Amino acid sequence: MVDLNPVYSCILAVEEGLQRGDAVQDILHQWLSRKTRGSFRVGNSNEFQQELLTFLRRIEIGENGSPIRSKTHFREYFLTLLTAGANGQGILPRIRELRVEIEKQIDLDIKTHIDALPMKMLVPLLLFLFPAFLILLLGPVTGIFVKTLQ
Repeated sequence: MVDLNPVYSCILAVEEGLQRGDAVQDILHQWLSRKTRGSFRVGNSNEFQQELLTFLRRIEIGENGSPIRSKTHFREYFLTLLTAGANGQGILPRIRELRVEIEKQIDLDIKTHIDALPMKMLVPLLLFLFPAFLILLLGPVTGIFVKTLQ
């Protein structure tokens, strides 16, 4: 599930770090270092938040260039929580609530995709398998019919 939503991946890292007692800024710095392989700059908190926002938006683009459907209100709320955490407020309970909400949304998205699979699989079945079965069934009958007409 971590790969389905970049915000969820970051939330797990923040939650784990907060449980260890690390500062929000340090947790995000380590997370961004792992994700970007050290290619981001660290400045004041506004630049850091902007860099995090840019990174979260950038990784929501799929490999083929099309945007991955994501819930932006989760991302915006998460960034609000990170700002509050950077200002010294306790955010661990709200982070846990947000993680649970995102898990529910991911499960719902997975269920939606699974529910759509039978209809998507019907197209290749009708295009390729059904005509092949018709040829197998009607081929001999057609041959007998042609011989009878001659």
